[in-house]
Amino acid sequence: MPLIAAAWNLPPDRAAGRLQASFDVRFAPEVPAELIVDLVAEGSPAGRQTAGQVVIGSGGVTLNRRRVAPLRAGVWYRFDLACEVGPAAAKSLSLTLGSEKGETWTATMPYEDLPFEHPTQLQLTSVGRQRSELLIDNLVVTLEPEPPSVTTPPAEAPQ
Repeated sequence: MPLIAAAWNLPPDRAAGRLQASFDVRFAPEVPAELIVDLVAEGSPAGRQTAGQVVIGSGGVTLNRRRVAPLRAGVWYRFDLACEVGPAAAKSLSLTLGSEKGETWTATMPYEDLPFEHPTQLQLTSVGRQRSELLIDNLVVTLEPEPPSVTTPPAEAPQ
C-alpha cells in the first residue's frame, strides 16, 4: 500500500499539457530506506498499468530498471518526473535528478506500447529495514496547460 497516492482526472479544458511531479529526498546515513515511485494508469482497458517506476535507494536511482544515477546518503536530491499529455503527446516519461552538490542526471523512458493515454496516479511507497529513514519534502504535482499555438496572420498582398 502506498504512503502517498495522488490521483488526477484531466478536465476537458486541460486535455493537453505537461504533467509533472517534483519532490526532494534525503536518505539517513545510518539506515537508509528505499523509495518506490510509480506513475500508473487506472481504468485502462487492460486494467492497472505502470507507465514508469523509479526506485530510489542506497544502490542509486533506476527508471524502469535502467540505472540513472548513484546516490549518497545524507545528501538532498531533487526529482522531477514529467510526461506530456494530450492526443498529440509523445508517450514517454522524463526524469531529471539533481543533487545539492550540483550534479545532474536525466533519463527518458517511452511507454507508447501501453494501452492508455497518460498516467492517472502518482504513488510513493517506502520499503526497507525496520527503523530505516528517508525524508521527503516539497512534493508538488502540477498540470501545466499546453501553450497556445501562435498563428501568424497572412501577409497582405502587395498593391
